[in-house]
Amino acid sequence: MATLISGSTGVNKITDGTIVDADVANIAASKLTGALPAISGASLTGLTAAQMPNGTVVQVLQGQHSSSISTTVMNTWFNVTSQAITPQGSSNKVLCTAVVMGIQTGTNTNARLDVGIYRGSTLVHQSLANRWTVASTLDIRDGGFSIQWLDSPSTTSTTTYYLKGRWQDGSTCYINKDSNSGYSTLTLQEVRA
Repeated sequence: MATLISGSTGVNKITDGTIVDADVANIAASKLTGALPAISGASLTGLTAAQMPNGTVVQVLQGQHSSSISTTVMNTWFNVTSQAITPQGSSNKVLCTAVVMGIQTGTNTNARLDVGIYRGSTLVHQSLANRWTVASTLDIRDGGFSIQWLDSPSTTSTTTYYLKGRWQDGSTCYINKDSNSGYSTLTLQEVRA
């Protein structure tokens, strides 16, 4: 038998034990307390980058270069790889992690390789304290080395970051020289701030 509930705007009929969507106009947020049932992440469709808490990683992108690069030009930055990103918030940060692999020298024992991260044409970080210096001729470091920088692009426009190298005081510089050394990479993580 139906239960009669009187309201200020009339009488609503609700079958005992059954409440359908049409019976509920809205529920105040203050009424949603206690443990809520599990919900699929696919149902959370309205969440935007701006609604995420500070420190949340909004997106992750990576540029890779696997083939060998060589140069004999000294004291000039050359491209290793690049990656574009379109930040979701102008105050967000971009964590740049660069890894250079398979470095090999020519014949000069005083050679060194600097590595830099560029935002467009602007150098935002370089490896002054973490450069790779040659100990003997034909040195090779399959494992390479990495540098990291937290950048503030202050834009929501598409921005391209570059991983670059600068060879100094040597004859020939190789990157990704050994096919087993892996990729040189530039990984960008947008972090909400």
